[in-house]
Amino acid sequence: MTTSEREPTSYVEMFHGASDKPFNRWTTFTIRDSFDDPLGSFDFETRPGEDEFERYYETLQKGDMVLIKVNGHIQQLGLIQTKTTTFSRDGGGVIRLQGNWPISILYDSCVDPNFTIDTITDTRAVGLVQRIANEYGLFVTAEDRWDSTVNVMTGKALGGDVQDLVKVEELKVGQANPHQNEKAYTYLARLITRLGAVLRQQYDGYLILSRPHYKQPVAYNVALPPSGNDADTDLFMDNLTITDSNNEQYGTIIVRGESSDKKGQKRTSEPEVAMCVEGKVVMQPVVDKAYEKAAPGVPPPQVEVLDDEFNTFIGNPHHQLYQAGNVQLTYYYGEIPGVFAPFRFKPLYIKDKSARDVQQAKNLAMLMFGLRAPRAFNITGTVPGFVSASGRVWTIDTICNVQIPQIGLNEDMWVLERTLKLDRNGGQTTDLKLLPKGWFMIGEAPSG
Repeated sequence: MTTSEREPTSYVEMFHGASDKPFNRWTTFTIRDSFDDPLGSFDFETRPGEDEFERYYETLQKGDMVLIKVNGHIQQLGLIQTKTTTFSRDGGGVIRLQGNWPISILYDSCVDPNFTIDTITDTRAVGLVQRIANEYGLFVTAEDRWDSTVNVMTGKALGGDVQDLVKVEELKVGQANPHQNEKAYTYLARLITRLGAVLRQQYDGYLILSRPHYKQPVAYNVALPPSGNDADTDLFMDNLTITDSNNEQYGTIIVRGESSDKKGQKRTSEPEVAMCVEGKVVMQPVVDKAYEKAAPGVPPPQVEVLDDEFNTFIGNPHHQLYQAGNVQLTYYYGEIPGVFAPFRFKPLYIKDKSARDVQQAKNLAMLMFGLRAPRAFNITGTVPGFVSASGRVWTIDTICNVQIPQIGLNEDMWVLERTLKLDRNGGQTTDLKLLPKGWFMIGEAPSG
């Protein structure tokens, strides 16, 4: 799609059940959606004029649900949390609406401390979520429908299948008693994340058990000038920022769980898992540089792990064995200054009573890496408009090819966050935060 073929501006509408007309007279707004923040947020400001002021003021109230669309494509069901009305001396009125997605109700509400599903057999996780969500007027879908959801939100089919959908029906939880004064979302997340999934809200307001979808076709192409002259490539505006940090990052995370004994059973040992950063990521550049110097033109061998489980081991967390061709490598944290210094042995120990087996402990360790991943490495930048050169509305949990010739980067990356903005001059832009594919880890869930 060429620049001339794109709509110069997108139209953003808000729909309310009590009005047969959309609300679209916005002076400024932001719509933020991020995979690591299920609450989302919106902030709309309008000066509707005398002819529409009463309809806007009387209809749009705090606590109301509204549907937000971009170019007719549903983006989210929102919940108005705060309404502010300001009048100027000339009598003109400005209305500001701020809110989140309805899943925020679970953040604000405490779960009944007497609630329990402590049964002999495991319970379907989706059933647990539904029992809790029903208390607050929320509903949950029993399947991962990202393949169809992304088509609705972007307004254009991906042109290929999403291959890593979660088998929601196979997610089971055991003992699940809430803590005193525990928030409903905290309670559910404490159990679901141990299964390798997260609780989010999809565009129609239904809650879903999901995870990042890395195995899907590329939806967007974006580049830093002077690259990106193709018609289907967007160009970053203004400043592009690449953040690479070790702050609050750990080389190893050790999770000690709780025994899964039932009453009357013999005591068993507590599950324990230690996970390290990907040694393969560290070792491969070392091998590449060695071959480049010793044997120019010879393709270097790929680094392969010798352990049965890649990056997962119990016992000594300080080293791991790898092999490149016929050369065996031992990865010792911090032993080779300048090469492994960013990945020195820096442990984090976690005691988690909700982790009842090794897999759940492993999932929590992966989640702890994943939640810190956006701060470890990310690319942030702004592109013009709300619709990409590919004809799709910018949407999170999608794949975007990123080209930055200044550092030799040409890589498919994952869209963690997007913020649609309208400024007072009518300018429309989208802020993006991009991560390497696979960087944001949740755990291992059943997938299709």
